[in-house]
Formats: sequence, structure tokens, C-alpha cells
Amino acid sequence: MVSIKLIVEVFDYYHGPHVRKLWLLALAEAANDDSRAGWPSRRLLADRIGVSESYASHIASALVAEGVIKRDGGGRKGQGATRYVVAPLNGVPPGRTLFEGGDDVPG
Repeated sequence: MVSIKLIVEVFDYYHGPHVRKLWLLALAEAANDDSRAGWPSRRLLADRIGVSESYASHIASALVAEGVIKRDGGGRKGQGATRYVVAPLNGVPPGRTLFEGGDDVPG
């Protein structure tokens, strides 16, 4: 599944470091347009952006801290891939995302 709308949104509205943008684009490729969620493996994300699996995890943590994505289950040994949800990037003032202030995960 490829989320073209989400890919375009990342290109147009995410202005963070390039490696984080690449990570978001790799997630968007595996995400659903409606739910904004995807379950790409750490290996897939690392391979897509050309970094180690460990570094891919660090990038995910940075994006969570930034409020751009939310982890929603999985990601531990035996639990399968983590479900990641992308916050709306368009129309949100810089430095503020959907996930700040206790808002719910879409979908």
C-alpha cells in the first residue's frame, strides 16, 4: 500500500532534518491515507533510508519527541512491527502537532 497523499504532505509540510523526512517518507509509503497509520518493520525503514536498524529506531524516537508521529503498540520482541501514526502536518503551526495536548490518534 502506498499513501500518496501522506507522501505529498510530508514533502510539502515537514521541515525537520532530512534524515527524519526520509524516515517519514518511508513510513508514508507503508501507511494508509485514511488512518495515517502503518506497520513498517524497523529493517524496512532502515533499508529504505540507508541507515542501521538501531539508528532508524533513534530517528523514530526523535519524531515521537517532536510530536510528528505516535507509536501505537508492537515493537517488542514477539509483538511484531510497531504501528506508527503520522500527525497532520498541513495547517498545523510550526512546533505544534495533533499529538500534543492529549488529542487522540486518528483512525
